[in-house]
Amino acid sequence: MEGQSHRENSQHTIPELHPNYSGDGYEWIERLPTGWEAVPSWGRDGWDLGAWPLAIVATYENSDTDQYAYGIYTEGDVSVSQVETHGGLYAVVDGVAEWYWRNEYALGLPDLPEDQGLLDHHRRPFAWWRVKADKQHRHPDGTTRS
Repeated sequence: MEGQSHRENSQHTIPELHPNYSGDGYEWIERLPTGWEAVPSWGRDGWDLGAWPLAIVATYENSDTDQYAYGIYTEGDVSVSQVETHGGLYAVVDGVAEWYWRNEYALGLPDLPEDQGLLDHHRRPFAWWRVKADKQHRHPDGTTRS
């Protein structure tokens, strides 16, 4: 599945991602087909995902048709892969984020484990509700309540 830019699932097609031959990554983002979204931040605290405009991650999530995919734009080259489940999409992007952070392509996290792997708050898309929920469960001394 790696490297293909067009996917079909019985009646529905995942819109094709094209490289941008005439512009930069920001122009590529502006031209993303319907359903695709560029993902600037990842994890509970919204750490950088990629190194815009040179390296960009985009996701396609259609729960009505159970179609999920991600694309990686790297200086004009695009790779696309389909993923079977919504959770699988997040797991793959967790891995992409970890690669960027460990290889210092994106501003990383202060508490990235020394060995391979991520902590739970490094995983899944950034959302403000995650930040607020975490603050509600913290004592003034910074420890987490159960």
